[in-house]
Amino acid sequence: MALSNPNELILQRKNTVAYIEAAFADIVLHRRTPHKNERGGADITPTVLAPQRMRVLHGYVGRRLEQAMPANQSMGHVPFAKDVLIARWDADVKAGDWFMYNGAEFTVSYVFDNNSEFETLANLASTGPEVSG
Repeated sequence: MALSNPNELILQRKNTVAYIEAAFADIVLHRRTPHKNERGGADITPTVLAPQRMRVLHGYVGRRLEQAMPANQSMGHVPFAKDVLIARWDADVKAGDWFMYNGAEFTVSYVFDNNSEFETLANLASTGPEVSG
């Protein structure tokens, strides 16, 4: 979604940063990158990314009118997730990345692309102790 007014983009980005800073966490994402090997298969190379300032949001399990996994945003589908990650628009986040936060392991299950000019928003799947925020 392109913002037609450059001032609106500036304000949206400032709001994103302020929202993250209100309850931030410096998240270290881990990424598993497959590379073709000589045997015709793939080897996985683990990569640890530099810490990025983000915010983890916890919600209650519930139903939404339109939910699907994976979502087709052009059709109005919203993927269901109890936990969400919000970061700056230039954050390096991909589906499949994982991180530890408050004693639980979170995996990025979906990255939204509709507000990417001013935020990065991703759904999370978690394992480990129940977390709340």
